[in-house]
Amino acid sequence: MSANTNVTVRVDMMSRTQEDGAQSSDGKFVDFTDNDQVTATTTYNGAEGPNHTKVMEDRANSNAWYSLENVYGHYFKSDETITTIGVHGTSQMNNRHLLKAGFDYRMFDIDRSGHDVWYGRTLGYTDENPRLQHNSFGDAKPTEIAAYVQDQMEFNDMIVNVGFRFDGFNAGSDKGYWATGIEDMAADTTLNPFDPSKRKATEMKTLISPRLGVSFPVGDNMAFRYAYGSFFQRPELYSLLNNHMAQMDGGTESGFFIYLGNANLDPMRTDVYEMGMQYSMANDLKLDVSGYYKDISNLIGSQEVYSLPFQDTETGDWSEGDAFEAAHYSFLTSDHYGNIRGLEMSLSKTGASGLTGRASYSYSISRGTASDKINTGNWRYSSKYYDDDRIRLASPPCF
Repeated sequence: MSANTNVTVRVDMMSRTQEDGAQSSDGKFVDFTDNDQVTATTTYNGAEGPNHTKVMEDRANSNAWYSLENVYGHYFKSDETITTIGVHGTSQMNNRHLLKAGFDYRMFDIDRSGHDVWYGRTLGYTDENPRLQHNSFGDAKPTEIAAYVQDQMEFNDMIVNVGFRFDGFNAGSDKGYWATGIEDMAADTTLNPFDPSKRKATEMKTLISPRLGVSFPVGDNMAFRYAYGSFFQRPELYSLLNNHMAQMDGGTESGFFIYLGNANLDPMRTDVYEMGMQYSMANDLKLDVSGYYKDISNLIGSQEVYSLPFQDTETGDWSEGDAFEAAHYSFLTSDHYGNIRGLEMSLSKTGASGLTGRASYSYSISRGTASDKINTGNWRYSSKYYDDDRIRLASPPCF
């Protein structure tokens, strides 16, 4: 734009298709639609599932094995397109102010579908047949946006960085979460959360994050720095959308090992406080010491739910008007928290020949209510130790 101003514009699009599952002898993936190789004498239609009874059992092919590869038949296909638009600029306003600003807008178009040959019980959803064993995102269109502005101010004996960042995302599902609120499923056992009429579209989740940094010298050989920042992290799309439209019954196949994604998860927020010191012990030897504290909210964990058992045990074929309820399952929540305290030290040396060396040591303690999104859902998978806990971690000298 000028000698003191630079602007970068970015527009890109990436598309990819992924397939997985059982393969035929010619290497092609089998989608189990009108397929005559699942069993020796029948044609299996995994997309239609016409032989389900009211107790969700496939009379013809329950627990069928895929005959050629001798594995449970499974098919998965993902079509994904990501479009990104970004504008970023830097301007040296004067000798004191360096201004940076920009924004990014990202659009996802995701269609993930999958189904299994095994129809012992129902674990999936489609609008046409909401009790079939499908595990699909459907056609979700998540979006995320970010904008920031930062001013770096240089004074005679101090440098100050002040900035703000805006982040937002929408999981992009038309029936993303229950209108009554997903948390009510654990409190109200009479609620049937798998009724599509109770669903509503996802909404934009936003956060404004301030940033502040100050550094100043103390004498000729020492400098101090202080920093505070609030950081936004969108949940993984897998956590938001995986199996979030699932249907299941209360049979043995649908226990707490069935995890439902939650398109209404909140973004994880981390507030970071840091203080550090750099000291030049000699012209070629520097010591850096810093301490920090991180407060983390909206960590993802899982919640076990006991609801009404599956009640329709009558014989005969099912229809879309039949009652259908879940007995027990786990879904993802974002109501956990944690904190991390730590100290880092490093010693670096630069030799006259250009050869450099560095040794570092870190000490940190982590505390939290959920170390992994699965751990809190089933005690059998719980860990005694918080995954992020690192009491001591030393790096040997590197040259």
